[in-house]
Amino acid sequence: MTGPTTSRFAVCVGALAALACLSCQTYDFEPVQPLAIAQTTIGGTVVTRKAKPNIMLVVDKSGSMNDKIDPGCSSGSCPTRLSEMKQAMDTFLSKYGDTGRLGLAVFPNATQLDACVKGQVVTDIVQSADVDAELKAAASSINDTIQSIGSGGLPAVGGTPTAATLAEIGKLASLQSPDRDDFVLLLTDGLPNCNASLDRKTCQCVTGQTPCDDNRNCLDQMQVVNTIDSLRQKGIRVIVVGFGADTGASIALPVLNAMAEHGGFARKCETAADCGGTDTCDQVGTEKYCSTRFFQAANAQELATKLSEIGALLPGVDPCVYELESKPEDPRLLAVYVGLDGAEPTKVEPGPDTWTFVETGNAGSVTFTGDICQNLRNASDLHPVNVEIRLVQPL
Repeated sequence: MTGPTTSRFAVCVGALAALACLSCQTYDFEPVQPLAIAQTTIGGTVVTRKAKPNIMLVVDKSGSMNDKIDPGCSSGSCPTRLSEMKQAMDTFLSKYGDTGRLGLAVFPNATQLDACVKGQVVTDIVQSADVDAELKAAASSINDTIQSIGSGGLPAVGGTPTAATLAEIGKLASLQSPDRDDFVLLLTDGLPNCNASLDRKTCQCVTGQTPCDDNRNCLDQMQVVNTIDSLRQKGIRVIVVGFGADTGASIALPVLNAMAEHGGFARKCETAADCGGTDTCDQVGTEKYCSTRFFQAANAQELATKLSEIGALLPGVDPCVYELESKPEDPRLLAVYVGLDGAEPTKVEPGPDTWTFVETGNAGSVTFTGDICQNLRNASDLHPVNVEIRLVQPL
């Protein structure tokens, strides 16, 4: 009698180039309950620890960022979108500063007299061989710049030339890496405008009215989506974060949703519970997305939460977390093997100081802790770590 289909993947963490594992191996049965006859390795991959992504932060500093978070606030120290954004970014960069190789662009590069100048790159993507200390230092410097927005050479004035700014970002050689994931993390409090080629008499204004008082206030959805598509063709994904009450308005939702979908980082779900709030989980073709596809936040606390969600989703963030393609019917059917310094992997029992399984939707992840996690973080050619995670199907 033939045993049931099983699956397993192997990961070798070190500094070697990725290699395809072409052999197919069959292990003697794993003593787990329910009983399984055999385990089979089908293909599989042996890879290094994945290089951390390039992430260009693109931060909106338009005049509306000076608006109060709570329009009804009448005190002399009402939090503004700008002050709340700074607070949340400080939290994000302190926690996820070594997530990837960061850069910073702000938009618009405007004055009171010229509101629609496309954005500028303030700090290009840091060039580092994923040295955490270097990445954190770059993040700290970027945070200092963000905290200075609204004063000095970075006034919070002008419109929202999103399309023109993203087009410039797409030209950066530093954001087109053949061996890394490339991202733009766009944080905006408003809708794209500043396209002088649109007709104010026929366009939809960003305020929802038609005609528009000024063609620079025309909603620029088509151009910004086309620009995001051009970035995707270069392998650059765009993460859209909408900040402030305006981004939840009826006119804003479809625009920012379209930007998120075309950007390749829309919020996915299995059920409405994955989306939170009043969001639904919508079937779109073969995928399921939250009805709010982008990451939306109304204040500093919500923004910090959304940025943390993004940080956890980015590839290469944590070498101690391994995603599974499918969920075991019983966690006891997972078997984890670890080999330090290139040694043959040996079985490691689950526990608070070794590894735990976390269920997520139809799949899950194995998270290593303690000394194993530290060894994974310090893996190198001289000290490789071999990890095998075997998933057995019951009889």
